[in-house]
Amino acid sequence: MTRPIKLSFGNEIGETTVSNIFIDEYMADANGAYVKVYLYLLRCLGDSSVSVSVAAISEKLDETEKDIIKALRYWEKQKLLHILWDAEGQISSITLDPLTGSSSRRPDNIITLSVADSCEEAPAPVKTDIPRIRPVKETAPEITPKPDYSTRQIAKFKQDDDFNRLIDFIEERLGCTMKLADLQTPAFLYDQLEMSAPLIRYLYEFCIFKGKTAPAYIEKVAMSWHDKNIDTVDRAKAEVFSRSKDCTAIKEAFGISRSFGAIELDMINRWKFTYNMSTEMIREACNRTLLNTGSPDFKYADGILSGWYKKGVTDMNGIAAADAEHAAKAQKSGRTGTARGTSDTSSSNKFNQFPQRSYSDRDYEDLERRKLGKL
Repeated sequence: MTRPIKLSFGNEIGETTVSNIFIDEYMADANGAYVKVYLYLLRCLGDSSVSVSVAAISEKLDETEKDIIKALRYWEKQKLLHILWDAEGQISSITLDPLTGSSSRRPDNIITLSVADSCEEAPAPVKTDIPRIRPVKETAPEITPKPDYSTRQIAKFKQDDDFNRLIDFIEERLGCTMKLADLQTPAFLYDQLEMSAPLIRYLYEFCIFKGKTAPAYIEKVAMSWHDKNIDTVDRAKAEVFSRSKDCTAIKEAFGISRSFGAIELDMINRWKFTYNMSTEMIREACNRTLLNTGSPDFKYADGILSGWYKKGVTDMNGIAAADAEHAAKAQKSGRTGTARGTSDTSSSNKFNQFPQRSYSDRDYEDLERRKLGKL
């Protein structure tokens, strides 16, 4: 039987009162760092001698100033407090509200905590008179509404070498110097969505390639990636490819109309971005797979493409040369028929070890009929 633990104070060192409502309804759903910030604010309310600023809280709790700001915004969304910002975009005061359970009404009797000398830049105040919604555990991190960054805030961002190089890159691609209004989007992506500089560069390249350079469009794509937890360039490339004409071409080559599964997409991404195979080469592998197996066997196609990759085949001419080499080896060993695949039967890869045969025009006509029947 578990023995209960007795909890007591050894000495009287002051008290910080925490509402049971906070413990019962808010604490479990909040990030641990956010809970620390809220408890420390309660502690500061009871002791006027404590120095209160974003920098001081950051040092006390061993969290970055940026994380302190995030925690404050989170609790503001939960309507446990609200923040006032001065003309310089810095915090001027924080108001902690008495907790009233699941009620979304903000009480009139409030306690105000002033926060001085904050060195963290922040956006203009946002409306908080919305009903409190219980936080939902989502797959993507929660973000705040897009801020309106000041010239001073943008200048501070530009002190970061990565951000500065990012702006140079975007200006070069756009062919113009970005004004304050233009800089709002990359600042939002970098600061609020926490996208890496390489990912933002790829995002702009993708949008510019499509001829879509409006900030609203770029932010829409960025938000879509954020919601899908796309946080690397490789994942972004995979997402772009899954919606491309090349992906549709592979579906047509295999004669399928359904969406690709996760494992199939992983294989396709490997073919495109690791093996650097052209869509034409992938279609050829799909055709050979159907001719030899009669079904859209991704593992079989992967065996063909990995065989070409290992042999250094990079284009259709290379495939023809590999076919000729394979046919010559087969003829020398006493086998008949012209091989269209490139796999060496001595290979340890079982997917490369498929029977070879010659194909007539009728074979290809049958293949075309099968594909059209499955579309």
